[in-house]
Amino acid sequence: MKSLKYFLFLLILIQYASYSQWFYKKGPEVTSTLYDIHIFPDNSVVAAGDNYSILSTDQGSNWTSTCIPGYLINCSFFLDNGIGYAGDHYGYMLKSTNRGSNWTVLTRLDSFLIYSVFFVTSSTGWAGTTTEKIYKTTNGGANWFLQLSNGSHGITSIHFINLNEGWALGGAWNNHIFHTTNGGNNWILQNENISISDSPPSLKCLYFVDSLTGYAGGNQGLTMYTTNGGQNWYTRFINGISFFKIQFVNNLKGWGSCYNNVYATTNGGINWTKQTNGTDYGSLGLNFKDKMTGWSSGYNGKTFYTSNGGVNWILKSGANDNGNYKCIFFSDLNNGWVAGDEGAIYKSSDGGDSWTPLPKISSDNVNSIYFNDSLNGWSTRTAFVFKTTNGGFDWDTMLIAPGSDFYDIGFINQQTGFAAGNSTSPLDSGFVYKTSNAGTNWLKVFNGGDSTGLLDFCFPNSETGYACGYNYNLFKTTNSGDNWFPVSSMSTINKVFRKMYFINPYVGWIAGNNGVILMTYDGGYSFVNRSINITANINSIFFSTSTIGHACSSDGTVYMTTDGGATWNIVLTGCSSEFNSIYFINSDVGWIAGSLHSILKTTNGGGPVGSGTAQNNNPAVFSLSQNYPNPFNPKTNINYQLPVNSNVKLSIFDITGREIAILVNQKQNAGSYNVEWNASDFASGVYFYKLETERFTQSKRMVLIK
Repeated sequence: MKSLKYFLFLLILIQYASYSQWFYKKGPEVTSTLYDIHIFPDNSVVAAGDNYSILSTDQGSNWTSTCIPGYLINCSFFLDNGIGYAGDHYGYMLKSTNRGSNWTVLTRLDSFLIYSVFFVTSSTGWAGTTTEKIYKTTNGGANWFLQLSNGSHGITSIHFINLNEGWALGGAWNNHIFHTTNGGNNWILQNENISISDSPPSLKCLYFVDSLTGYAGGNQGLTMYTTNGGQNWYTRFINGISFFKIQFVNNLKGWGSCYNNVYATTNGGINWTKQTNGTDYGSLGLNFKDKMTGWSSGYNGKTFYTSNGGVNWILKSGANDNGNYKCIFFSDLNNGWVAGDEGAIYKSSDGGDSWTPLPKISSDNVNSIYFNDSLNGWSTRTAFVFKTTNGGFDWDTMLIAPGSDFYDIGFINQQTGFAAGNSTSPLDSGFVYKTSNAGTNWLKVFNGGDSTGLLDFCFPNSETGYACGYNYNLFKTTNSGDNWFPVSSMSTINKVFRKMYFINPYVGWIAGNNGVILMTYDGGYSFVNRSINITANINSIFFSTSTIGHACSSDGTVYMTTDGGATWNIVLTGCSSEFNSIYFINSDVGWIAGSLHSILKTTNGGGPVGSGTAQNNNPAVFSLSQNYPNPFNPKTNINYQLPVNSNVKLSIFDITGREIAILVNQKQNAGSYNVEWNASDFASGVYFYKLETERFTQSKRMVLIK
C-alpha cells in the first residue's frame, strides 16, 4: 500500500553501485562460505569468503559486513596493521587497507582461481594459483611478477617465516612441496622422491612453526611433517579427517579445520581429537592468537570463538532465521518497521539506524505492514489481519479468512483501510476487504473469481484505487473501494503484476516479473512499455513525479529513472540476493528491505557521492552507465568503469543490429571512462551501445532525435 502523500524528489542523476548513497543499516547477513579468518592484536577479527568480508571489534557480538559483488573470495591474508589481500575464483587479486571495510581490485593474476596468498610485510607477499604458479609482489600488490610455473596443479598453500625463507604446497593431486631461501627467486622441490600411494590424496594446507618444524594436511586423512626444514618429510594418515587449514602454536600443540569440525593435537600431530562443542556447522578458516584464544570460520557465514583452546566453541555469526524481509514502512522520519518470513518484525525509533526485534505472534510470514502513526498499525500473515496500538509490541487478531493469503494492507485515512490477497477456493481468487472503523470490522468488497489473485493495491486519493496481481490482472474502484471493475484486458497466464504506484488518479506504473514495467496516463485504460531488459522480477516500485522513480528487483539491484521509465539506470547492485520493498518518507530519505536481513537507507534520495570520491580508487565492479543526455542531438556521453585492466570494445549498433561505429577497441587500465559519440551523420532513431571485455558484456539503448 502506498502513501497518499505526493513527494518531490530533488535527485541528481545516480551513478552506479558503490558511488550511490545507499548505506546498509542492517545486514546483509552473510550466508556465504568464509574461507579465512584473522585475529588482530586488539582482538578484532575479520573473515572473508564468497562476495563478503565481515569485521567484529567486540569479539563477535556485532559484525560489519562488506559486500564484494562479483568476486568469489577463495583465500585471504591479513597483517596485524589491517592491510589485507584476497584472491578470487577467477584470478583477481584484491586489497584492503582497513581490515576489509573496503576493497580495491589490484589486478588479474590468472584466468583461474587464486588458491593461496601470504604476506610477510605490507609490501612483500606471494600468491599461488590453480595452475601451479607463484607470483610475488614487493610494492603492496601494485605489481606482481612470476616466480614459479610448474604445471597444471594448484599451489594450495604458501607459508613464509621471514622475507627469505618459505614453503609452497602444490597440493592438487601431485603433492609437491617447494622450498625457497631467497624470497622465492628459486624454488626447490623437497619431496620429489616421496611416494604416498598410487592414487594420492591431495594436500591442502601448510604451516611452519619455525625454520625446522612444519606440518602439511590434506584430504583422506593425509598429514605430513618435517623436523629439519623440509629436507625430510614423514607421512601419517588420520582416519576420517580431511584437513582444510592447520595451525600450530608450538611444536606439539595445534589445530586443524576439517570441513565439519575442528580437531586438536597436543603431541605434534600423532593423534588428533575432535572438538565437538559448537563447530558442527563446518570449519574452514582457522586462526589462533595463543594457546587459548582462537577463531574458526566456515559455511553459511558461521564464525566460532574459543577462549579455552577449543574445548568449547561459541557460535558468533550466522543467521538464526532466513532474514527475508518482505516489507518496510515508516510513519515518520524516526519510526519504522520491517517484516518478513517466519513472523519476523523489527522496529526502529531512530530512522532505521538501529533495529529492535518485536515479539512474534506466529511463525507465518508477514507479507505487509502499515502504520498510521508511531503506535497504531496493521500487519497481515497468511489468513490473518492483526492490529497493534503500542507500536508493534502486542498484536490483536482483527480478521480471519480461512483459505486465504493476505498480501497487502493499507489505509487512506485513520479509519478507512483495505486488505487484499487471494484465496484457494476458487483457485487464486482475488479479494479485497474494507474497514471503516480502523480495522475493528472488515467487509469483503471484492471477489474476483478464478485466477484473479491480488498482490498489491494503491489509492492515489480517497476515491480512486487500483489492485493488481496474477495473470496481469488490473482492477479499479472510483467509489472508495465499494465496487471494483477490470480496467484492461491484459490477462496473460502465468504473468504477475507485483507492485504498482500511482502519483494521481491517472498516472501510474505497474511492475512485475521479468523486468516488466508498464506506465499509464489515463487511469489504466492504456499502457506504455517502460520495462527493464532483465530476467529478474521487479519486486517494488516507487515514483514521486511523472519522471522520477525507483525500482528494486529480485536479483538485488536498484534502478532509477528520470524520464518516466523510458530509461533505467542501475544505482545499486547489492550483495543481498533479493530486494523486496522500497519506501520513501520525503524527497531525500528512503529505505530498502530485502533478503539476508538487509535494510538500506538513503538521505539524499539515492543520489551519488561527489565524483572526486569515486576517482581516487579503482571501481569495485564492471559497469556501463546510461548515456546522457538521452534522448540526444547530436552528441551524447557514455560512461563505463573497469575494476581491472581489460581489453575493451565499445560499439554502436542500429535498430537492425548492424554495427555502425566502434568508439573504443584497445586495452585500458582500471578506472572510469567517458566517451563521446557524435551522431551527426546518422538519422533519428533508436540505437544501442555495447561494452565488451573478457569478463563483462552489457548493452543499453539510446534515442537520437533530430
